[in-house]
Amino acid sequence: MARIMGLDLGKARTGVAISDPTQTIVSPVTTINIKNESTLRSEIEKCVEEYKPEILVVGIPTLMDGSRGSMAKWAENIRRELQKHLTIPVINGLSPSSHPTQVLSDIFTVEELSLIHISEPTRRTPISYA
Repeated sequence: MARIMGLDLGKARTGVAISDPTQTIVSPVTTINIKNESTLRSEIEKCVEEYKPEILVVGIPTLMDGSRGSMAKWAENIRRELQKHLTIPVINGLSPSSHPTQVLSDIFTVEELSLIHISEPTRRTPISYA
């Protein structure tokens, strides 16, 4: 099974967690103190290089009414930038209260696509639920 890395994005700090290879346990690995967006992306890329996840899930916060505020728009922009620079899928992980099973569905789709050997350009297609 694939190791999955999760990001809890924030404008001051970003939490990074990684699953074990069986996807049974998720453990926090670091907190990134953010100076600017390019530093944030660089630090996330270092984490991806070190832990070698096959999927990166970015938490996209929603407001209580389910709409997206300024933080969600910022987080989605970060997700898109990461997708441009990374060679693994970067999944939009909307808040658990909005779509609790969508991320799991996306992960299973990625695993299925990798099992049937989809071409590299197709696998680099961003996976996102909006």
